[in-house]
Amino acid sequence: SSSWHRMKRRGKAGMDMRTPSLLLVTFLLLLLHLALFQRVLHHLGTFSHQPLDVPYPYDQPFSKFAVTSPQQCTGEKELFQMVRRMGGKVDGVEMRRFHFGQGIQRRGLAVRRAKKDGQVVLAIPGNLSLSLHRAVEHELLGPPLLHEYRKGNLHEFEGLAIFLLYEAKNVSSLFRPFLCSLPRYVPLPTLEARETFKNGMFANNSRYLNTIWTIGKMFRDSFSRAQKFFAENPGLFPSPIDVREWMWASAIIMSRSWGVKIPKTSLLMQKAERAGNDKMHILVPLADMVNHDAKARKVGISEGGAIVIYAGRNLAAGEEVCITYGDKCNMELMAHYGFFVPHNNKTTCEIDHILQKRMWEK
Repeated sequence: SSSWHRMKRRGKAGMDMRTPSLLLVTFLLLLLHLALFQRVLHHLGTFSHQPLDVPYPYDQPFSKFAVTSPQQCTGEKELFQMVRRMGGKVDGVEMRRFHFGQGIQRRGLAVRRAKKDGQVVLAIPGNLSLSLHRAVEHELLGPPLLHEYRKGNLHEFEGLAIFLLYEAKNVSSLFRPFLCSLPRYVPLPTLEARETFKNGMFANNSRYLNTIWTIGKMFRDSFSRAQKFFAENPGLFPSPIDVREWMWASAIIMSRSWGVKIPKTSLLMQKAERAGNDKMHILVPLADMVNHDAKARKVGISEGGAIVIYAGRNLAAGEEVCITYGDKCNMELMAHYGFFVPHNNKTTCEIDHILQKRMWEK
């Protein structure tokens, strides 16, 4: 009995020595996760919850459709007419709704007639895209935009967002049918209410939460830089651009743009060569509606920004046209585009490196 009591006292002493260390490590881990989660919530809480004038499912607390007079928007017919008029080859496709699983539908493009693997389905010339290259050639917007870009006060991404908003506020814009076709609701997690982070497949993934916070910070920092441009050029915008309109424009570019080389004759090349980055974002009518399939064919892109989309396999009439957005993990697809792919087994993500580069590039 006495030896049993001695063993018990020694065991209790060992527990007493180890317990504070275990408790300290557990406490520090909890603090780390709490700090990260509060960081995300603090970012989300910096924007006011004002009601939108667009009903559900477009009710998004941190984003607002920026196209002026949406009740007077044109439709699908005018969009196809605009693209044809400017040299696009789109007669082989039409817009349709496709089932995405679990009762969800998505808008996309279908072939009108059967296409063989590798045949051209859609071709959009470079002069139809919205880009900073095109923006700096604009008679009114171009000079101040180019000046601020060359000085390093605006990044390429921000320049395109300003151009998108400039055209969105102009009811007589050449791109009006395209602007009207853009989604009012962009399902990026960065734009959602904080309550959505408490549930879902990535709710306990600190890496994912940090990615969402980083994207939101990038959008918010870009708005701070753009505000100075708006203040110095009040005549370019009939009404002030608010943060939710900026977030909408940024989300459109992040989720629907293409990356192409800046044309060698572009006014942007001088700074681009100095910065060692010859790429730019472009927004392309109709081509931005093509959805993702990891097994699909990649897109042909010319230096001038022309987009050519090929059939990734033999397609029957009415089947959906898809391209691959890249070999991406679900966390990246969700953060960058607002969707995930069931049974996606890819776990290695490239988004961390991309976001860090975007955060610091000039």
